[in-house]
Amino acid sequence: MFWCKDGYAPTARLSDLLGQGGLIAVADADAPAGLRWSPAPYKNAMLDEDAIDRYLVWRAESFPAKPQPWGLDTIYILPAHTASKP
Repeated sequence: MFWCKDGYAPTARLSDLLGQGGLIAVADADAPAGLRWSPAPYKNAMLDEDAIDRYLVWRAESFPAKPQPWGLDTIYILPAHTASKP
């Protein structure tokens, strides 16, 4: 489970992370000088670098449905089918 600053808590299988290239991004190499992240659109607002902070990305383009949570705070390794924060 990926616990985010705003309370969002998506889950993914550990085998997907380890076997398919899930990465935790901490900065964008293409961001303007002095910034870790460029502002990013989310719903009807723009997220600044403090809101983005860290997030989960996937190397394989075959995972568009996998979670890519922003503001990642904590990663929990839980038993399969667990649906709440420990």
